[in-house]
Amino acid sequence: MDEKSIQVKGLGDFTIQAVNKRMDYLSAQKTGEKVQSLQDWIYILQINQSHENARLEVLKEKTSLLNANKNIGGTQNGSSLTELKQAMEFYDADLMKIKAEELKIQANIQKENSEMNELRNKISAIQASSNESTSEIRIRVKADRAGSANFEINYLVANAGWYPKYDVRVKNVSSPLSLTYKAEVYQNTGVD
Repeated sequence: MDEKSIQVKGLGDFTIQAVNKRMDYLSAQKTGEKVQSLQDWIYILQINQSHENARLEVLKEKTSLLNANKNIGGTQNGSSLTELKQAMEFYDADLMKIKAEELKIQANIQKENSEMNELRNKISAIQASSNESTSEIRIRVKADRAGSANFEINYLVANAGWYPKYDVRVKNVSSPLSLTYKAEVYQNTGVD
């Protein structure tokens, strides 16, 4: 912002006494809506991971319960071949279900970890780009009584402007040419 270009117009029952610009180095940088939405998404992923980790614990307990009950018919009497075969099929089916679910959950956790890292990197990039000092315009007014007021503030900034472009069109050599004047606008201030 070019300090010398600041113009303030006020509508209301008051007099503008002074207009100053000052740098604001100390105020905490406000987190934008985009950063907040990214942080909310990270929080949702963390809650989801907590549920998945709890499910992994349950599956580990289920596996240890299956492993603890491997001995069929106790250690004293043997079991029949049919009972042994049924037990092995049951053990195989249940253990495969448990292992498949564990692998699926671990893959989800890994995917969520990489997504959270990506979100954190985006947040860091956003905060780094907006971690500059800001300036504020202070307007001192004199009024006999309280009331509402409207202000219009205008100022010039560097890295914004325009340059001319021309379109020249002609139908044929004997016709008059048509000249169109255009403006190429640029805005590199970093402010919306």
